[in-house]
Amino acid sequence: MATKTTKNYVLDTNVVLSDPRAIYAFAEHNVIIPIPVLKEIESLKEGQAERNRQARAFLRELKKLKEGNSKMSKSGYLLKTGGKLIFKPTSPQKARLKIFEENTVDHQLLDLVLSMKKSQTKSNRNVIFVTNDEALQIKAEILGLPVESYKNAQVADVEKLYGEIEEVWISEEEVASFHQNKEGFYETFLSNNPSLEELPLNTPVHLLYQPQNSDDMDEILCLKKANELVPIRKNEEVFGINAKNVEQQFALHALLDPRIPIVALTGAAGTGKTFLALAAVLKMIKPGQYENAKLARPMVELSDKTMGFLPGTVEEKIDPYFGPIYDNLEFLRSLKQEKQKKTEKSEKKGKTTEVTESNESASQCVLKEWMKKHKLECFALNFLRGRSLPKSLIIIDEAQNTTPQEMKTILTRLGEGSKVIVIGDISQIDNPYLGERSNGLAHLIDAFKGRGEFFHIHLTKGERSKIATLAAELL
Repeated sequence: MATKTTKNYVLDTNVVLSDPRAIYAFAEHNVIIPIPVLKEIESLKEGQAERNRQARAFLRELKKLKEGNSKMSKSGYLLKTGGKLIFKPTSPQKARLKIFEENTVDHQLLDLVLSMKKSQTKSNRNVIFVTNDEALQIKAEILGLPVESYKNAQVADVEKLYGEIEEVWISEEEVASFHQNKEGFYETFLSNNPSLEELPLNTPVHLLYQPQNSDDMDEILCLKKANELVPIRKNEEVFGINAKNVEQQFALHALLDPRIPIVALTGAAGTGKTFLALAAVLKMIKPGQYENAKLARPMVELSDKTMGFLPGTVEEKIDPYFGPIYDNLEFLRSLKQEKQKKTEKSEKKGKTTEVTESNESASQCVLKEWMKKHKLECFALNFLRGRSLPKSLIIIDEAQNTTPQEMKTILTRLGEGSKVIVIGDISQIDNPYLGERSNGLAHLIDAFKGRGEFFHIHLTKGERSKIATLAAELL
């Protein structure tokens, strides 16, 4: 019987930061940690950002591994998977292959893998470089090096992450059946359409039909449930606004439904994700149901400066990150005030009576007072650990910049009667250690899709302005 060939997987820093237990993910094969990677991990152990926590978690894994081995031999630590963990130095500066002029850690790793591949030792030649850095993958391929992404930390199929509306045209006979028996129609229609039965739970279904002798098209909006299609209410006003398209109607329905505690809204800028979520939250806050709302977002560092190094109080540190949230809240506040003023004028039969708040300046100070009145709190995800959030509405904005571990932390903080709304665009990632398939938002959609507690829709129609929509299409 032929014996299996032992492979040598050389790990990049980003692999370890995406999964501190990555060393156990390669079955009986050897895992190689280059010394420059170990140095990078060590340099990241101080700090409160997620990458700092991941670095510390990896170092703890090494400590446990060391304590479980009597001593480290030249061949490395024995792993429970059957392989070995080996620490390898890169070539001395003078002996290094001059493939790339710049002496970076990335180039040192490429040099190490290339040197191992060219080694006369048979076991060394069977080497694979593992990195989630796309540019580094391209460089490795140019050099003819075997290279892989770290798949354990990635969603398999990105295309499945785009929650689309299922459009179905119904016949005249089905329309007649609908008018004869509206209550039984949705169950019968589902059973007569096997393709719909296979759809995940809470898939939005758009039924379209054209009445006889009419040029107008009619429609029914439904959510796919276990044994039937459930119609949803259309054109419901929510905190002074109405949905502008079918996508937004589905989104608002799910946002307002307490039976769906996890809602994910994805889409490009200008599609109304944050705006709709905030309007729904303001409508839902009431005693006995949802007591308050928490508005959070990951603090992606700017110019290599963490939030802790910025001047000011905690509130002053996070304010710049919440500009988009404040803009949307200010607009909702102004809409509500305008309607209040119109109501006051109508009740006073034409006499102008201003609402108290309308005489105030629309400054951030006024906005924050208004937020306190409506029990809205902005906070950084950095401060979520250790909290429990019962009967709360939580909005996570820019969720594509969370790690899978951060997303898990968020969801495990939810107390009884809470609802979380997760917003983001998986194609716009600012975190250098995350990709389209490895971020927390992608992992959430992939893990929860098809569950009754979860709804996801991908918004595609820009509603900010004609210019904004045109720019998104052309630029």
